[in-house]
Amino acid sequence: MSHQYHRAFDPKGNDSLAKLARLVRPGSEVLDVGAGPGVLAAYLHDERACLVDGIEMDAASAAHGVSVFRSLWVADLEHDDPAALVGQARYDAIVCADILEHLRAPEQLLLRLKPLLKADGVLLLSVPNVAHAGLIAELIQGELRYRDEGLLDRTHIRFFTRSSLRGMLADCGLRSYSFDTVKLTVEQSEFASDRVDALAPELRGALLEADDALTYQFIVSCAPEERSSAGATSCGTVLPNEQPVEVIVPVYAGLAETQLCLKSVLASSAAAAFELVVVDDCGPDASLREWLRELAGEGRITLLENDRNLGFVASVNRGMRLHPERDIVLLNSDTEVANDWLDRLRAAAYGAADIGTVTPFANAGATICAYPLFCRDNLLPEGWTVAALDALMREVNSGAGVDLPTAVGFCTYIRRDCLDAVGIFDEAAFGRGYGEEADFSMRAHYQGWRHRLAADVFIGHCGGVSFGAEKDALVATAQRPLRERHPAYELMVAEHIERDPARALRARVDWQRLARSPRRRLLFISHALGGGVERHLRELAQWLEPKAEVLVLRPDGDGAVSLSWQRGSEAAELAFHRDTDYRRLRDLLKALRIERAHMHHGAGIEDMTGRLLRDLAAPYDVTVHDFRPVCPRINLIDSDGRFCDQPAEGVCTACLARDMDAASRDIRGWRAGQHGWLAGAERVLAPSRDTAQRLTRVWPELDVLVAHHDQLPERVSYPAPAPRRWHPDAPLRVVVLGQLSDAKGRGVLAAAARDAAARGLRLELHLIGHPLGPLPTLEEAPLVVHGAYNEAELPGRLRNLAPHLAWFPARWPETWSYTLTTCMQAGLPVAAPMLGAFPERLASWRWSLLLPPGLDAPDVNDALIHFAERHLSTLEPPPLPSAEPGLIPPFDYRRAYLVPQERPPLVAEGGLDPELLADPSPPQRPFALTQSSGQPLADQLVRLREENYRLHGGIADRDKLISKQLGDAGESWKELVGHRMATAQLQDRLDQERQQAGALRQDLQQQLADTNRRLAEVAAALHARDDEIDTVYHSLSWRLTRPVRGAGRAARASRRNLLSTVQDAWHRVPLSGRLRYRAKSLIFRGLRPLLSGSTPYQAWLEQTRWIEQGKRAAAGPTSAPPEPVVEDLRIAGGPADDPLVTVVIPVHNKLNYTLACLDSIAKALPGVATEVLVVDDCSSDETEAHLADREDIRYRRNAENLGFVGSCNRGGQEARGRYLFFLNNDTLVLPGWLDHLVATFDAHRGVGLVGSKLIYADGRLQEAGGVIWADGSGWNWGRLSDPAAPEFNFVRDVDYCSGAALMIPRALFQELGGFDARYAPAYYEDTDLAFMVRARGLRTLYQPLSQVVHYEGVSAGTDLGSGMKSYQVRNRDIFVDKWRHVLADHGDPELRPPRLSADRRPIARMLLIDDCTPTPDQDSGSVDMLNYLRMLIDFGYRITFIPKTNLLHYGAYTTALQALGVECLFHPYIESVDEVIRERGSELDVVMLVRARTAFDCIDKVRAACPRARIIFNTVDLHFLRERRRAELETGTPTSREAEDMERIERYVMDRADTTIVISSAERDLLVREAPSVRVRVIPLLREIPGRSKGFEERSGLVFVGGFRHPPNVDAVQWLCSEIWPLIRRELPGAELSIIGSHMVPEVEALAGNGVRVLGFVEDIAPVFAKARLSVAPLRYGAGQKGKVVTSLAYGVPCVLTTIAAEGLGLEDASGALIADGPSAFAEAVIRLYHDADLWMRLSDGGLALVDREFSVASNRKRLADLLMELDLPVADRPVDAPLGAPAGSAASTARG
Repeated sequence: MSHQYHRAFDPKGNDSLAKLARLVRPGSEVLDVGAGPGVLAAYLHDERACLVDGIEMDAASAAHGVSVFRSLWVADLEHDDPAALVGQARYDAIVCADILEHLRAPEQLLLRLKPLLKADGVLLLSVPNVAHAGLIAELIQGELRYRDEGLLDRTHIRFFTRSSLRGMLADCGLRSYSFDTVKLTVEQSEFASDRVDALAPELRGALLEADDALTYQFIVSCAPEERSSAGATSCGTVLPNEQPVEVIVPVYAGLAETQLCLKSVLASSAAAAFELVVVDDCGPDASLREWLRELAGEGRITLLENDRNLGFVASVNRGMRLHPERDIVLLNSDTEVANDWLDRLRAAAYGAADIGTVTPFANAGATICAYPLFCRDNLLPEGWTVAALDALMREVNSGAGVDLPTAVGFCTYIRRDCLDAVGIFDEAAFGRGYGEEADFSMRAHYQGWRHRLAADVFIGHCGGVSFGAEKDALVATAQRPLRERHPAYELMVAEHIERDPARALRARVDWQRLARSPRRRLLFISHALGGGVERHLRELAQWLEPKAEVLVLRPDGDGAVSLSWQRGSEAAELAFHRDTDYRRLRDLLKALRIERAHMHHGAGIEDMTGRLLRDLAAPYDVTVHDFRPVCPRINLIDSDGRFCDQPAEGVCTACLARDMDAASRDIRGWRAGQHGWLAGAERVLAPSRDTAQRLTRVWPELDVLVAHHDQLPERVSYPAPAPRRWHPDAPLRVVVLGQLSDAKGRGVLAAAARDAAARGLRLELHLIGHPLGPLPTLEEAPLVVHGAYNEAELPGRLRNLAPHLAWFPARWPETWSYTLTTCMQAGLPVAAPMLGAFPERLASWRWSLLLPPGLDAPDVNDALIHFAERHLSTLEPPPLPSAEPGLIPPFDYRRAYLVPQERPPLVAEGGLDPELLADPSPPQRPFALTQSSGQPLADQLVRLREENYRLHGGIADRDKLISKQLGDAGESWKELVGHRMATAQLQDRLDQERQQAGALRQDLQQQLADTNRRLAEVAAALHARDDEIDTVYHSLSWRLTRPVRGAGRAARASRRNLLSTVQDAWHRVPLSGRLRYRAKSLIFRGLRPLLSGSTPYQAWLEQTRWIEQGKRAAAGPTSAPPEPVVEDLRIAGGPADDPLVTVVIPVHNKLNYTLACLDSIAKALPGVATEVLVVDDCSSDETEAHLADREDIRYRRNAENLGFVGSCNRGGQEARGRYLFFLNNDTLVLPGWLDHLVATFDAHRGVGLVGSKLIYADGRLQEAGGVIWADGSGWNWGRLSDPAAPEFNFVRDVDYCSGAALMIPRALFQELGGFDARYAPAYYEDTDLAFMVRARGLRTLYQPLSQVVHYEGVSAGTDLGSGMKSYQVRNRDIFVDKWRHVLADHGDPELRPPRLSADRRPIARMLLIDDCTPTPDQDSGSVDMLNYLRMLIDFGYRITFIPKTNLLHYGAYTTALQALGVECLFHPYIESVDEVIRERGSELDVVMLVRARTAFDCIDKVRAACPRARIIFNTVDLHFLRERRRAELETGTPTSREAEDMERIERYVMDRADTTIVISSAERDLLVREAPSVRVRVIPLLREIPGRSKGFEERSGLVFVGGFRHPPNVDAVQWLCSEIWPLIRRELPGAELSIIGSHMVPEVEALAGNGVRVLGFVEDIAPVFAKARLSVAPLRYGAGQKGKVVTSLAYGVPCVLTTIAAEGLGLEDASGALIADGPSAFAEAVIRLYHDADLWMRLSDGGLALVDREFSVASNRKRLADLLMELDLPVADRPVDAPLGAPAGSAASTARG
């Protein structure tokens, strides 16, 4: 009694459970009866945001699935009443999935479930069908066998057919809304197919033709019969509120719109009393305010004026509070109402007791209530006013409506009882507007209120006048709280949009508007197959829009037709069953006064069209778009696949006899029928003279008018041809367009491509479109298939491809060819067959080549190349063909199409009869096994069994039946005999050809030997030519002509290469970072349409976002009040039971400061468990009275005054936390104050003490760590400076941190004995503590992310000569005596720059310059850079980092580097890199320049300004090698201008750097060969090794990872999806490919579908690699090691790679990857690895071992250390696992100088 059989659940499947799940609306309350282990409930809860209760008989299943249910009961449904279990709960859906058949009395359960449904709830059932053909076949043959599962499950008690199920539902008072089925063939079911095959043919045919013969289960949606038949649910009517309705109009701006709105309300004819309340939200328009005051003064409105702008929601709420007893209407100020609109809204609101809100139709800003087009912003229909359209809706849809998931805020009627129950709008979350009505609607929905569309009310709406340009931002802002509060909201809206329940209500109005149109009425008739016919029809209708209304009749499946209104702004459509609805269709067309018909194509509709046109008595035209009138094969290609050119009728008859799919085999009868159509037409139109001539060849008397398609909707203007020059040393790029069938030349194109490959022709073929059959792959032939396109994007695709020639390989006479139009508009030279419309259309197109029909592939290729050599290489145009004399001008649509109007199109005054617009009833199809009403199914089975026996017993009858079937086959079988004879002849011929082939093979072998000999000779000649070329390359003339060659290459560059060139030039422009960004912004904003979607444009967008974030991050805290403001707040949660941190606050008097300090903690609660301990040092004010009883802190009072030191030490003894944080009471903590300090202990090794950044109340910096000089005097580093300046905002070792805010582990504090009592009562105790911590080998760090405002001197004053401050002088002497041996190295402030004294502990200083800030979650190079920085800091280096390209503070990424201990310089604190090099050059020990262009720009300046600095050039990868490979891939040449320029740049830098870092041995070996003088060191990719988390079986799918700013990655995924993925999916149909990477570009996003998921940027990639079975890297060009591969191996995920992707990784057998290079080989490797668990595990283990050995940070530490020491640079002698900052002993080498 549960869906136990559903062991796996696929919500997209076609099984019963999936179909039931799709019937449940999102956000529903659901009762799952027979819930089983909860598979359905889990899906409904997780994916459709439903609340699910369950009833299950089996306790074990219930226990398994209990976690997903709101409530779950274990009960026996035969005995237990569900109502007793669920109590007062009521449900939107009750699901009985495979339950009823297990019950003795399913009727009893249905009757019990009915009352548990909500007013609009549905009962969803799945029931097995006992009349399945497999089961019936067994019964007929005397077998009834129960099984463990299936239709005859051993536990099934009741059995159902369609009719018996309907009968039971009717007996229970249930009416079905839908009756779906799950179909299974006999082979797919549990029944043996041979049982069916064994039946006599007649009986087998009758059985399988039954409607439900293959129905396995019925899926039924039903509801109680007693509901209102109108479909509007009802909870009973309710009396309306007797108070006047309050119409609230919030106003901000828009004088004209507001005047229209208010005047329309006041002028409306509503009978209901109302008060118009206008809320003026302090808008900017004084004239609007004055007008409102005039209206109020006249008593026509009630005016509420906000003294400041409160926003839409607060304004509305103010109006709603005005009269708390009234219903309200919220009306936007840019709306217009009419007639008795309010009366109808009010009537709808009180149509049922549970209706809470009502929304009308509107034209714009109405989304799900929009009219005429659903979910679109519409203009008012032409010729209609708001009043007229509202009146029509009142007439047509009187009282009608549908339920909505949400009210729509432009006009909402809200009943007061609903408003009282739900509450007013949420101002805090939606104050400015947008989203507030959706939030209100969802809150009302939870309480059982419904929202309705009043389909009989229409108002006009402009949309967004009050908000203006803010609208998009407000909508986006509103989405977050909506999603957080109401996760089901978007699902509910999406489900409503998919169902569109108001479609019929809109359609009623559409057709009535059409009936009232003054334009003429035309009927077009066509097929539903799209293509050129549909395009011509659409363009003709578009041209007719000002003059006529066009209706289109099309076939709609086997038994229906559709009638649609063909107008751009309309969507009206009606469906008609061909038989049962014919009269309704005819009467509707008569009522619409169809004046004329136009037959465009008869396929699928011809049978009823003749009858319809006769009944309408309307004249008609015919346009012939193909050759269907001449032949049923429509394209004049015969059954052997050849162009037949209209042979004699006898030949046609033989051809059709061979075609088993032909619509007719009687050519004479076919043409007679077609001639009737053509002869009866007033005009027969053909798009070309060739088409007209072929028609008149069959029917000479026919008058066919030539009507060119390019007249519509506007006459096409063809530009002059613009051929591209072809260079014979480059491939000739030929494009073919369209969906390519065999008739349109698929086979010709395939043969041409294979011939080009076989002969090595410089020919490059491109198909933009979809082939209807196989084509050779790119590996097999030079043919690229670009896939399907839409009409609008085709010109752009042609521009991007830039072909030399367009070729039309058609084998049939095209009647027009829209793709030819596109090619001519693009100015392309055209090659086409001398067939069909092509010769006449190309007669005036000088750049054309007409080919004789039937040429074989080699001849075609030779003709194309000859044309290119003669004309395209020289740009000498071909001769213009001579025009044909005496041609009759073509038919002119503009002058002749519309014949003079004979009668007005107006219809009867009352419009259309509503019955004509009713939805059609589905056709009734009787069930074959229940034809005899009242005859039991068992009796029918006995009868059928007897009939089967009788038929098997009569051999003569059976033979007679066979003879009859053979007779019916007729000529087809005779043709089969002919085929057999022909087959025998062909076999004889085949044997002869095999003998000839043997002889030919010997000849070919001899030719092969000769060819090999000639190849050897050619190779020798090539070697000699290479020597000659080398001589030329080094000659003076070659160098002098280099600019000319460069210009030629640039002219041939593609758009991408052009952008690359522009980028190169841009990087060379000498601009500062700020000016560069400003200039870039001007360029991208001005050229947005041209550059949008390009990688540089996307990068600029991201840069702009980060600039804004950086400004906020760098801005620092705002100033605090000069005196603390006490709010007396409480710290939420109080002291933690097990605190991680104890905040110790010593206090002595100054209560207000203490309270303000505690207030700041309450406002900025830390994330870690905390207790606040206040130690009162015997205060004499009211401190004790205020604090002693507070429960949110711990309070301790000293018996006597112990001073600051004694109070802190007592706090340390009383504390319970792992860490102590000492905090002065004259401070205010800022957000993040404590969490960042705790994180510092985790992020850095060997830390003993951490201090905060201290800021004065006026916002200036007080201290960023302290400096102590040799004489013991101290200095607050950065005092009175900008706290956001870079030098104060990175973690660093300091001499000390102020005791006003510092953290130390409690155990260490106690071990050190606390603060030294010699410093009592205060001063120097914090400095001494820092020195003691450092003496233990631990570090004292300054953490700038922890910020504290400090009112310095409040506790102790500021006078050093008296009071507490006097101890500062005394304790300095104590401190100097104690630490004299350490202070000797601390220097004199006059001899060393303060900045270096404040950062005295690094052993070397490095300036690192890169293009931009590392973003390690977005690209591999950033991960490497981050690991470099970590190792260098670990070596004791101070790193100063500059992002050269933009000088940005990159938000969280820059902050992360600062937290690591990197000084990051950025604008506005620096203006340029040059400035930093000049000012700090003498301090630097080493400069690392990252990437070629950055290094090229900087290296000479570094050499000049940094005399003692070593220079390291980090290539990241060899850019010139990448460009070489790109050129080879794209152009077939070994190099390019870009590659040569990049090689020059990189070699220049290498020659001047002290060391060059590459990441692979392959790159090193290349440089050793080509640049032997360069010092090169290999440091591979640096990675942490997370390891493998799951095994083979727990994983599925493939993943590609890579940033898409990197062109090789874009190329790789395009190649993968177009050529490799289809091969993989053929073998792994269920596999999915996830494409992950930052900086997503449109061409990659477009790859989604067919199992490809484009996820874009993923913040945490670990879960992706935890699920993926393998990763792929099909790179075709690039250089260096590939981070995506190393990352994958580090997660234990094996890879399939190309040779390029595997380069330099040292991959060997069983070391992590399979390597394959062609599409087929790559796909085979993926499939093999995907299936082979043993191979997968070997590669996974091998990959992990490889990355740990070669790429881990630990394994490469020594490589980097050796590199530094080779340059005579110091390296801290610290083991990898030693605490960072621990005593180093000695450096591995001494710093120079």
